[in-house]
Amino acid sequence: MRTVAALIMASSFVALVWVLHEAVIISVDYPPGLTNPTIRFGFHPELRDMLFAMLLVSAVSAYCFAMISWTEQKLAEMRSLIDTHRTTARVRQPAAVRRLKDAIRSGDPDAVRKYAKQAALEVVDDHSLTPLELADLYENQPVVDALRAAMMKHARYRTPPGQPVATPSSEFALRKSDDSQKSFRRAGLKR
Repeated sequence: MRTVAALIMASSFVALVWVLHEAVIISVDYPPGLTNPTIRFGFHPELRDMLFAMLLVSAVSAYCFAMISWTEQKLAEMRSLIDTHRTTARVRQPAAVRRLKDAIRSGDPDAVRKYAKQAALEVVDDHSLTPLELADLYENQPVVDALRAAMMKHARYRTPPGQPVATPSSEFALRKSDDSQKSFRRAGLKR
């Protein structure tokens, strides 16, 4: 972009020099009895508008070139800052979470019950989907029910006695919480 702006600016300056050469009239008069000549500058009347237009074009192209150069310099500085702060090592999920997510992807409710341990359900990762979000995305209701049942079981252990247990949900859930409560009751779990 900077190269194109430089070419436009250079060509507008060349055109300005040509228009100045054609439009400006310089006359030298030697009045009788005076030793110094009188120098007069003038413009061709037909080329006066073209001269002012070319001055405007040259000023605008120089301004655009300066702005593009400044913008590219700032972008290069921002890219270098981003590259220095970017971490190359990606945090891997624990093996318990990977096993649980593989069971969810395979669609096996028994494997989900087996791998839905507290260590896998308590991992907080801002870069990946939670197991419940993944199960809701796959829309396999037996897997979702098995995972929610395991999550409710682990939530009961952490909740103080007498406090209600919150129903686990994700933003990808397609069924209402009333339906999930019915499925928990069918699975033999109480709220």
